[in-house]
Amino acid sequence: MPNSLPILLVVAWAFFFASLFGQARYEAALKGNPFLESPSFVKAIAISTLLGMLAGLGILGYFFYKVSWYWPIVLAVCGSLLGALVVGVLLTLVGEAALGRRGFFGWPLFGLWAIQIIHSIHSTAP
Repeated sequence: MPNSLPILLVVAWAFFFASLFGQARYEAALKGNPFLESPSFVKAIAISTLLGMLAGLGILGYFFYKVSWYWPIVLAVCGSLLGALVVGVLLTLVGEAALGRRGFFGWPLFGLWAIQIIHSIHSTAP
């Protein structure tokens, strides 16, 4: 069991959270104005957001299995707070539509990076 939370894992989770949150914000904006995008794109982004949320729960579950019960809670809180700051900066730099569209590729890549980091941690599971 690690004595501390790996900083790279916090960074990976923060960018995973930022990508997914940006995509969810864009989905909410699209549902409010059906003339911005095609209905099939709105459905695709909704499905992607749902899959991203399930992937996030899976990552936290894998971290729980691999390490200990309390580290996923610390990761979710600290990484999500940092991710919210990242979302604020990215919304200012690229805008909501660009952040939402990049979420299609962002959350899977950062999720895989987080899984790779968790996989490299010494396991406490039997």
